[in-house]
Amino acid sequence: SSSSSSSQVPTNELGEEDDGGELIGIRVTQKKYKVDETSVRDTISKVSHYLGVGDFQVDVWYCSEDKIRELNDDWRGKRKSTDVLSFPANEFTSPMVFDENDPTLRHMKHLGDIIVAPAYVHRQMERDRKVYSEEGGYNDYEEDAGVSRAMASEFSLERRLDLLLLHSILHLLGYDHETPREWKEMTAKEEEIMA
Repeated sequence: SSSSSSSQVPTNELGEEDDGGELIGIRVTQKKYKVDETSVRDTISKVSHYLGVGDFQVDVWYCSEDKIRELNDDWRGKRKSTDVLSFPANEFTSPMVFDENDPTLRHMKHLGDIIVAPAYVHRQMERDRKVYSEEGGYNDYEEDAGVSRAMASEFSLERRLDLLLLHSILHLLGYDHETPREWKEMTAKEEEIMA
């Protein structure tokens, strides 16, 4: 999973702009996997409430693996698929501390966009299931943490998608995992929320 340092995905990538009446916008353009929109809203609401986020808007797009590969290349220069991309709409001085000089805060209450590829998530889940059964469990427990650790032994697609939403909300709030210190801080927050 990853976070883009760019401001946000262009509106034309996510469809029409929301009229502000809904806190969580959901767009599904892939057809293979059912997306439980109530569960998506519940997960984002619970995580946002836990973190004390307030009334910011979040948009989630469930797309094909081809589309997320294209976006990953366009925005991150990585020509490969990924499970989720997070595009924060705001600048932060540290995780969960908005940069008061960010003009975005004066004009909109949009945390950002989350883009998920259920096909990729499903394929990774099946790979993890195979490794888990062949090795008699999850062996990297000491070296992994947070959502990544939880997903390694989670074989429900819906639950994995929920875990990725948790991970992405933290990206939208300024958390990252590019350095060991950032990784430790982000995974500690994930584990706190999952507890």
